[in-house]
Amino acid sequence: MKVLITGSNGFIGKHLIQEMGKDPNISLVLALRKGKKFDEEVPHSKFFFDKLDSSTDWSKALLEIDAVIHLAGYAHEKNYQIKDFEEECKKVNVDATINLAKQAVRSKIKRFIYLSSVKVNGEETSELKPFCADDKPNPQDIYGRTKLQAELGLKEISKTSKMEIVIIRPVLVYGSGVKGNFLSLLKLLNTGLPLPLGSIENKRSFLSIKNLNNFIYICLKHSSAGNQVFLVSDGPPISSKDLIKKLSFFLNKRSFIVPFPFILLKIMASLVGKQKLLEKLFSSLEVNIEKNLDLLQWTPIEEPDKTLEETVNYFLTR
Repeated sequence: MKVLITGSNGFIGKHLIQEMGKDPNISLVLALRKGKKFDEEVPHSKFFFDKLDSSTDWSKALLEIDAVIHLAGYAHEKNYQIKDFEEECKKVNVDATINLAKQAVRSKIKRFIYLSSVKVNGEETSELKPFCADDKPNPQDIYGRTKLQAELGLKEISKTSKMEIVIIRPVLVYGSGVKGNFLSLLKLLNTGLPLPLGSIENKRSFLSIKNLNNFIYICLKHSSAGNQVFLVSDGPPISSKDLIKKLSFFLNKRSFIVPFPFILLKIMASLVGKQKLLEKLFSSLEVNIEKNLDLLQWTPIEEPDKTLEETVNYFLTR
């Protein structure tokens, strides 16, 4: 099987090509923007493109390809302050995705796997109702809305072609080399400062990079994955306080968690520009992954603690 992976130089992409490269029956073609390079040499074919939008020509990259794994997208955490963010987000997350999918159909690609986001479902859940894959979408920001628009466009393409679409909506992913809000949390915990988080009671689903990569691999191979939408996580959620305790232990730091009214905490976080971090890590967001077991016989392969420890060790050595 020959597979094209876009976004192959990103956090998820780097881990994915390491795992898929172990399968002797899979040949990889890695797509990335011109001028970018891998941190280390990888023994796979590469395709370089000038820009990622509706005009990108994928014809050479798609030669003899059986499946596409589309990871490339506009990373929301670091780009909210950029001028014309909404326009750029649509150009990359929607227009470029639909363009690639249409060219994939013309190249007779069998399966197109699209990495979307749980933000398509919404920003947080109530205690009694985790998100399910077949819930009505409820995105709350530009990033989530463009991910949904891409999903809807892909579904329309699947209706008029033989190419199967697989949509994966992961929750917050962690692992060696993680960036964004998870990295910000590690930096904060490494200071050893007291944290006013004792009043937070939440349930949050997280996802090990190893579990995500294994799920993508299953979706590549399993006949029942075609034209389905999946949420994916490590399984049972944990509270943010328990996550902090685990990370602090691996950091060899004492976890000082003191009670503090959450409403005041939100105001303070907003004043110092950390409201997104607070919402991302300390609200409740739980997903139901029973569909993955029922349809694909998939359960997480890695215990969270192992990847959390590896994440911290990588952080400390870098």
